[in-house]
Amino acid sequence: MKRKTILAMCVLSMTVFWGSYVPVMAEDNKAKAEAESTVETADEKENQEKGENVLEDGVYSADFDTDSTMFHVNESCDGKGTLTVKDGKMTIHVSLVSKSIQNLFVGKAENAQKESTEILEPTTDSVTYSDGYTEEVYGFDIPVPALDKEFDVALIGKKGKWYDHKVSVSNPVPAEGETAALEGVTAGDLELEDGEYTVEAVLEGGSGKASVENPVSITVKNGSVTAKLVWSSPNYDYMLVAGKKYTMTNTEGNSTFEIPVAEFDSKLEVTADTVAMSTPHEIDYTLQFDSSTIQEAEETRTGTWRTHMLSLWQSGGELFMKEIWKKLRRTVAGITLATVVFSSCPFPVQASDGTAADSKKEELAGLAYDHSLDLEYATQFSVDYYEGGYALISIADDGKFLLVPDGKDVPEELDENISVIRQPVDNIYLVATSAMDFFCALDGLDCIGLSGTDADGWYIEEAKEALENGSITYAGKYSAPDYEQIVSQNCGLAIESTMIYHTPEVKERLEQFGIPVLVEHSSYENHPLGRTEWLKLYAVLLGKEEDADRLFKEQADKLKSVENDENTGKTVAFFYINSVGAANVRKSNDYISKMIELAGGKYIFDNLGEQDNALSTMNMQMEEFYAAAKDADYIIYNSTIDGELSTVDQLLSKSSLLEDFKAVKEGNVWCTEQNLFQEPMGLGTMIEDIHTMLTSDKDDTDNMTYMHKLK
Repeated sequence: MKRKTILAMCVLSMTVFWGSYVPVMAEDNKAKAEAESTVETADEKENQEKGENVLEDGVYSADFDTDSTMFHVNESCDGKGTLTVKDGKMTIHVSLVSKSIQNLFVGKAENAQKESTEILEPTTDSVTYSDGYTEEVYGFDIPVPALDKEFDVALIGKKGKWYDHKVSVSNPVPAEGETAALEGVTAGDLELEDGEYTVEAVLEGGSGKASVENPVSITVKNGSVTAKLVWSSPNYDYMLVAGKKYTMTNTEGNSTFEIPVAEFDSKLEVTADTVAMSTPHEIDYTLQFDSSTIQEAEETRTGTWRTHMLSLWQSGGELFMKEIWKKLRRTVAGITLATVVFSSCPFPVQASDGTAADSKKEELAGLAYDHSLDLEYATQFSVDYYEGGYALISIADDGKFLLVPDGKDVPEELDENISVIRQPVDNIYLVATSAMDFFCALDGLDCIGLSGTDADGWYIEEAKEALENGSITYAGKYSAPDYEQIVSQNCGLAIESTMIYHTPEVKERLEQFGIPVLVEHSSYENHPLGRTEWLKLYAVLLGKEEDADRLFKEQADKLKSVENDENTGKTVAFFYINSVGAANVRKSNDYISKMIELAGGKYIFDNLGEQDNALSTMNMQMEEFYAAAKDADYIIYNSTIDGELSTVDQLLSKSSLLEDFKAVKEGNVWCTEQNLFQEPMGLGTMIEDIHTMLTSDKDDTDNMTYMHKLK
């Protein structure tokens, strides 16, 4: 009995001992493990940070951010610079907004003035804006100590004073032609099911002028991937992939091939044979298909959504479908899908606010609606008149403005999103050069007090003379206005071009000073007379609607004099060669293209860039331009950017490829006068000029206003 008792006591003692010791031991082990984990985590974090800030040697595109609205990347560069990494050292080249900044110094301003400091000298860069305008600005090559971290940069301007700023460089991505080599992955690795997809592809090699359409359509079947590759040119007749020859799958349009893709992300070596030049030759390229961009094909997604929405229709009822409408209408894709679904609805669907889509205009801030301005061609603005002489001006996809008559009050209930313009409209700051011609035609030049273009930049004589005699003052260009001068002259309205969208801070600053900003959208009009019809908008501001009707009719009558003539069928190329050697052309739905058609010709490009964006122009590499435009019957060279030409030799000096063009060989090469785009009141006359070019065999162009023939 004693032995059992003693044994039991021993067991109990041991239990108590281990029960008290094990937690302590566990705590020690836990503390040790946490310490080791902390060390490992710190090491991993340090290694990760080092890895993230070390780039392989190469060229990248990177964001360049500053703390200033005056010192930043030129708007044409989309906030980015070119980052070069060599031997682990990073340098970013940035093009600035002007030539105002004379030097830079990496460091503080106080150190920039010391002896033996390394002052950065500017380069002269040529930049091309979205409207095709090209100008020279200063650029700098700035050493970058680290990515994603602010560092000091001092600058000195024309006044000779150094200023401190903070800048940073981030988000580097390989530049075109500098894509990094990645480990390849297959459709199986990505677990892609059989079906249709799209993927982004990067083409490298050759002269760098060719490209492929993106995204690329791919088909996955039984784990194998086939890509439908569409080139930027119709002149490739076969491709070689992994030693196998693939021929074109189309007979019209740009060359199209269906080729196998063994892996995504890795570089696929291919060869393409081109017949664009005098003799066919094979060119080596690489293609890299980015697996991170793979998406299910649009047709599949749309079909799935259509079925889904129709099933909801059958089960949801009227109120539920109205709620779906509210959600869908927030996006362009949603509107498209809503159209598909609601086109077969058994009852009328109303807009999300409960009002009928075609309801009549209601009163505005207590003002009764009277009538609307009659427009024949323009689609980018509208004007609604209300009792008491008030007028509501609406700019498409932009803003609304209430024109308040002299002596009248602003309605108390006016929506805060509607800007107010008071009549008489005086001391206008005119930046949109195309609007000047309208004011001159309406005898309203005295309403303009400030210009965004200096005297040397005007081809309209009245405007040039007004700036030279001081009746109009130069107040800085759109991106760098002289705010002090604009405010001191009691500016009543700023009329900007669409370039202001690249510097929204300027628009915001002007509005903060109480100056309404109207952005001129006439360049977005598809019909040439739509652009001319903007005359009526400025007539509303000046109270000269009757004059505008008469003047517009004169231009419309010029069109009627030629539009009934039979189309000649002759093709016309309209372009200029920009500073980097590319051809800047008008899109197929642009008003210049329409003018050629109205004059009896045919624009050489069909369906060119129509859905890309609202811009009227686009750049084409010369190889691509050569292939598409070499057989044009006529060439019209756009001189408004880099100056007028007098001879064919001057044209050929811009690109020797032009020598093979049919129009050059036959002597049908013309050039615009530099005043063309500043005089939208002459578009009817320009149509007459093109018609004369197409139908007359005479070389005498004395009667032409906006074009001359090259000798």
